[in-house]
Amino acid sequence: MKLIGQPKAIRGTKKKTKKMSTVKYSPKDLAEKLENDKDLKMLCDDMENLLAKPLKHSNLADIIEMYEHLELKPDAIMMIAAYCKKQDKTTTAYILTVAQDWFKEGITDFKS
Repeated sequence: MKLIGQPKAIRGTKKKTKKMSTVKYSPKDLAEKLENDKDLKMLCDDMENLLAKPLKHSNLADIIEMYEHLELKPDAIMMIAAYCKKQDKTTTAYILTVAQDWFKEGITDFKS
């Protein structure tokens, strides 16, 4: 993902939230998820490009947490990741923490 120009201001929209629990996946489960969900696979590929490093098991689990359990769209996850990268915070654990914080505040959809 290549960012061009200045970021636009975003307005968050609130969504009714529910408490989520973290699910642990085996490497085999992660591989199956990537194989069966093209949007998730593309998201992980984009995340690798943005972070400029290959994703490990724990990184994939963080991304799936945002994608499946927080139910964030790939473009929203990438926007959060780009925001974190601008802050020089490029771990998926940090990106997940920001996503969870925003989710707790009810901000789950982003419009420019």
